[in-house]
Order: sequence, then structure tokens, then C-alpha cells
Amino acid sequence: MSVFTLTLTLAVSINWPGPLPVDARPPIGRWSTLRPMNAPHEYHAAVAVNGKVYAVGGSGRITLEEYDPATNRWSLLPGMPTPRDFLAAAALGTTIYALGGATREIIACPNVDVFDIERRRWQSVPDLSVPRNRLAAAALEGKIYTVGGMTDRGNAKTLEVYDPQTNRWTKKADMPTARHGHCVVAIDRKLLAIGGYDEQGPTPKVEEYDPAHDRWRKRAALPTPRGFFGAGVVDGRVYAIGGRVRGQPPVERYDPRTDAWQQLDPMPGGPRNRFGAAVLGRKIYVLGGELQDDRSLPRSALCFDLSPHVP
Repeated sequence: MSVFTLTLTLAVSINWPGPLPVDARPPIGRWSTLRPMNAPHEYHAAVAVNGKVYAVGGSGRITLEEYDPATNRWSLLPGMPTPRDFLAAAALGTTIYALGGATREIIACPNVDVFDIERRRWQSVPDLSVPRNRLAAAALEGKIYTVGGMTDRGNAKTLEVYDPQTNRWTKKADMPTARHGHCVVAIDRKLLAIGGYDEQGPTPKVEEYDPAHDRWRKRAALPTPRGFFGAGVVDGRVYAIGGRVRGQPPVERYDPRTDAWQQLDPMPGGPRNRFGAAVLGRKIYVLGGELQDDRSLPRSALCFDLSPHVP
């Protein structure tokens, strides 16, 4: 047999594997369970500041807790001056902003309470121009943005921005879709409003706001319409987690460079919603929330680790 014939025979006999089926691909990231919070938290918000994570507000008696990943411990902090649920939260520097929400007496609160982490004390800044609950918020380039939510008349399109240098709120271009129970994240010097509930129910709509031009535009729709979920940005991509849908929704990842979503494995446990989510480094923390017939869930905390060394 010639050398040419032998080489050809070997090449034909090798069975080169094709692309792995989706179900056979290794999972992205790893989930772990953290020490439970000291108190139950539902309808609350969460932020991460200086290496620690905070559960802010909600329906429970305790309205502020701090989690230290280095010790896996929770600490109670001074309570909010105006306890409320269905609020939003964002942070600038070492300051946490608790924005809007609802109380038993007030459907839509204008309150903005500010917690100084270093001094361990609360103070108030000017109210929102449009009182809202079930709103979303994000910090971007030294300012706080509040987006959408519900007023006492229904869903809102309102976008307001707070500048701590002037201590003033300024209204900007309305979001195209009035909604509540949505998420807003800051990415690539823009804001991304994701999902939530519009007048027809759970919406897949994703809209991007450009502060430089005070302009909105449509982006690729969320594959699984959902509300009251969590979202965070890790390594330039957005992760949508949990939410109020039938069954157990997948984690969905958005890449702004391709304007495309990818479905990943779901969060462990049942279909958790109305929780707080915050990003610290390459980890997304999911705090408390609501799940029918699970009394332990409002105190529970999970971590979704997306570090490069994690499968």
C-alpha cells in the first residue's frame, strides 16, 4: 500500500465530532447557597458597594442588611426612615439610594432616602418628581436614574435623573413602553430597560436609553417575557434571572455587541420572584423574594458565580 493510500484511509476512518448539542454543553457559571439573612425580605431591592451586598427595604420589619462575602455573615443596619416595599435602589460611591415604593397608606411614594455606609446613617434628598412604586433604577456616570414603575393611575413611562452635585431631579425623555416590575441596568454608558409588565401583561420588550442624546431605541426582545425578576451585568453582558412566569424560567444572557440573547440553565429551586439582585465582581447575588408555599425563601440568599475558572 502506498503512503498516499494509507494516509487517505486513516483520514476517512476518523470520526470528527461536530458541534455539541445544546443540552450537552457544560453549564455557564455555578450557583451556591449562602448563609440566610437575619430577617425575611420580599418586594425589596439590593445593591453592592465596596465588596459588600445590601438588602434594602421590603415588606419585612428589618429594612437594611449587609452581607460580607469574606465572612459569609449578615449584619443588621439602621432601618429606613420611611419603611416601604416595591422600591428601587442604586448606589453612588459609598451612598445607597432607596427610591420610591409603596406603604400601606400610600400607593406611590415620592420618597428618596439615602444611607451613608461610612457614617451608618440615613438622610433624605429631594423627592421624585413623579411618585412611583415597582420602578427600576441604576447608577450611571455619577448620577441616579429612575425608570418607569406605577403611579396611582397605572403604569408609567417616566425617566428622571438625580445629580448629587446639584441635588436636583430632572425629567428626561419618556421610555417608549410604560411598564412596572421591570429591570434596568447600566451598560456601555447607556441604560437598558428589560421586561416587566405593560398593559397586556408580561412583556419581552427591551429598550435602550442613551443619556448623551436623551433618546430611546428598541433592542432585541427578551426570549422569556417576565416581570419581578433580577438582572445584572458581568463582563459586558446582561443576565436576566428568575421572575414571575409559569414554570422555571431559564437564565437569559444578552450581548449588546450582537444584540442577541442566549438561554442558559435556570436558577436552582423554584420560580423565585420579587427578590433583590446585585452584582459584585463576577458574581450575581439573589436575595430573598417570593415563592408560594416556601416559607424559608424570603431569608435565603444565592450566588451565581461567573468567574472564568468556574464551569
